[in-house]
Amino acid sequence: MIIPNLVPKTEFQRDAPVFGRDYITEEETKNWVNPNTRKPKEHVRSWGSRLQKRWKELNLGDHDIPVNLDECQTFCHDLK
Repeated sequence: MIIPNLVPKTEFQRDAPVFGRDYITEEETKNWVNPNTRKPKEHVRSWGSRLQKRWKELNLGDHDIPVNLDECQTFCHDLK
């Protein structure tokens, strides 16, 4: 039986960014706006088609255009 030897992380490894990206600050997270949310006075059909377009850009498979507000909200939640 082989017992793995744990190697302690160095200070550089602990503070290294994930996948080459730095973390965002708390202030940036508070000011962040989800690009998939419904825009003011946007019709449900145009919101649904925008969500479907985003879904296809992310290569998440096929998805029908949502027909009503509840489906759009569910779709938006799925994109999050």
